Amino acid sequence: MSTSYFTDDSMLRRVIRETVVAFSAPRTLLMQAAHPVAFAGFFAHTGSLDDPYARLRRTAQVMDLVAWGPREEADAATARVRAIHAKVRGTLAEDAGPWPAGTPYAADDPELLLWILATLMDSASLVYERYVAHLDPRELDALWADYRVVGHLFGLADDEMPADHRAFRAYMNEMLRSGDLHVTAEARELATRIVFRPPVPTAAIPLRELVNQSTIGWLPITLRRQYRFLWDPIRAAALRGGAESMKRLVVPLAPERFRLIPQARPQRRALLPRDEQRRRIGDEQAESAARERELDRAQEAVEVETGECLRVIVECEVELDAAEARTAEAEHNREAERDDEYAEQPERRQRGEQMIKSAAGRAGRAGRTQRRDR
Repeated sequence: MSTSYFTDDSMLRRVIRETVVAFSAPRTLLMQAAHPVAFAGFFAHTGSLDDPYARLRRTAQVMDLVAWGPREEADAATARVRAIHAKVRGTLAEDAGPWPAGTPYAADDPELLLWILATLMDSASLVYERYVAHLDPRELDALWADYRVVGHLFGLADDEMPADHRAFRAYMNEMLRSGDLHVTAEARELATRIVFRPPVPTAAIPLRELVNQSTIGWLPITLRRQYRFLWDPIRAAALRGGAESMKRLVVPLAPERFRLIPQARPQRRALLPRDEQRRRIGDEQAESAARERELDRAQEAVEVETGECLRVIVECEVELDAAEARTAEAEHNREAERDDEYAEQPERRQRGEQMIKSAAGRAGRAGRTQRRDR
């Protein structure tokens, strides 16, 4: 019987089987595109920008085979990808941040491949921890070890990848600090045209906008600024509050058919005896009905919490408006006081001159009186 590179106990499957983790893909693309050389090699050179969604579908198919399919099929698919990468060669046409025009690139360059792999790991683990569950150091090490297997399949050697999760995190931090990442005009176009405006049914547009806001919010702040995305503390608070509600109330109670991607569901029963499969299906149906009832109650609670968040946001906006009004009123009052002072100055000068003349007159009369007395 053919086996896969991973089992249901593998951390890779535990993480990517969650439907919500699929929403890490836009962040992954933006992270990858922020490296000008990787962008040139994996996006611009290959013509992916002409039909980006076809490329994304092909990439997803290969990753599905690696995670869920037989080893033979995963090996064949990744061998085809490596053969394509071996032909991608070129140079940067113009300066891009620290990378001068003429910088050579190759799609099988280990440094570029590592950045592509690292963004997959970084985005998937971040979204999982924000919306599903916390990962302890042991689980993070196991997850990165699984991604190292993926890296091997795409041509990376052991010594070309961080050895453990601590080394992986140090690599990511260094990449974000190094200055090697520079968002070009083409990358910004990618963000607007491909990532934030994918073709979806009209009914799914609100969900798309929600995912867009999450993508912006979970980007590293340096890259968010380079992409010129607007962000503020109120949006950040709303994003974190919504993620916490999802983790505590929605995801734990969601039925398996909603919570897990299709590849994950049959995989959990494929090797069980037929009687055991039927028993588990019956149990899951009963459990699903109970979870749906719990989910209805959880959704009501989420709506209440969402309403409270909106109320706080509105109160903050009202307070900001009031503060601006108070500032404007104070400035108006100061200007009025200055106008009054300017208006009073001629009157004060006239009174002062009259007082001086009166004092001089009194002094003169006093002098004449003294002379007469003598």
